[in-house]
Amino acid sequence: MKPPLILLDTSRPSRRSRSAAVAVTLALLGWVALALTYLAPTAFRTFIVVTFVLIGPGAAITGYLRERDPVEELMLVLASSTACGALVGEAVYLAGAGSPRLVLLLLAALTTALVAGSRDEIRRGVPRAWKRARPRVRMAKP
Repeated sequence: MKPPLILLDTSRPSRRSRSAAVAVTLALLGWVALALTYLAPTAFRTFIVVTFVLIGPGAAITGYLRERDPVEELMLVLASSTACGALVGEAVYLAGAGSPRLVLLLLAALTTALVAGSRDEIRRGVPRAWKRARPRVRMAKP
């Protein structure tokens, strides 16, 4: 009797598992951006903070919407991130606590809350989404 042939499944991960990983990464990027504000000003810090503010909250918001055209989704991400940044910044300013760090803290918390509630994979646990991204081994029929 021959031993079973083991094949490596190299299919790409589904779009949902990739989008869940991206959403978690963007939520973590907000907290990294906040931590970087306590360091000396550098080009890297500026890049991370601007990237998070322009993409983070909008990517979390689009998690509540159905799959869309990628260009449409990108425009929606940029527009909703800009709106969130403006609304949170204005609320902090009107409250009299005008601090860029506070705005970034509130945006990071908002993004994390939206990401945690929006994705099915995240509701069931992030490791499950990441497990699907790894290649699977399956047994071939003899």
